[in-house]
This record gives sequence, structure tokens and C-alpha cells, in this order.
Amino acid sequence: MPNRLNLYLGAMFGSLVLTYLLLVIGTVYLASSQTVLLGQVSDKEASIGALEARYYSAIAEIGNLNPGSLGFVVPTTKLYARAAEAPSLTRAGK
Repeated sequence: MPNRLNLYLGAMFGSLVLTYLLLVIGTVYLASSQTVLLGQVSDKEASIGALEARYYSAIAEIGNLNPGSLGFVVPTTKLYARAAEAPSLTRAGK
């Protein structure tokens, strides 16, 4: 009986040590992958910031241009489009 108990307790101890080691390895792996992901997020934020800077500088450049240099002319007459009537429900028998 004691031999069987020692075997059982040894197997339990071994499985607990193995579980502990697997959990430590999993924690280290997830922490390192989180660090990599945070680096990728900061890289994406930096590229988005650069795109925003290019966008705002392009908008400022377009805003400073003379419309006449782009081929636009002042209209000679003002024409307005008629407002379309709102759709309504009618009866067919009316």
C-alpha cells in the first residue's frame, strides 16, 4: 500500500510541476506577444500621424491656391435647381 501511495503522490507532484512550468511558459509567451503588439500599435499610430500631417498640409496648399489658376471661372448667371417634391402616399382611387 505505501508503494502505491508514493507512486500516486509522485505522479501528482510531477503533474503539478509540469502544469506550473506550462503556465509560466504561457505567461512569458503572452507577455512577449503583448509587447510586440504594443510596438505594432505604436508604429501604426505614427504612420497615421504622418498621413494626417500630409493630409492637412495638402488641404492648406489647396486652400491657398487661386481658383482661376486651376481653370475655374466666375459664373455669369446664377441658376438654381428646383427642389424636388417630397414623395407622398396617395390612393389609387382618388
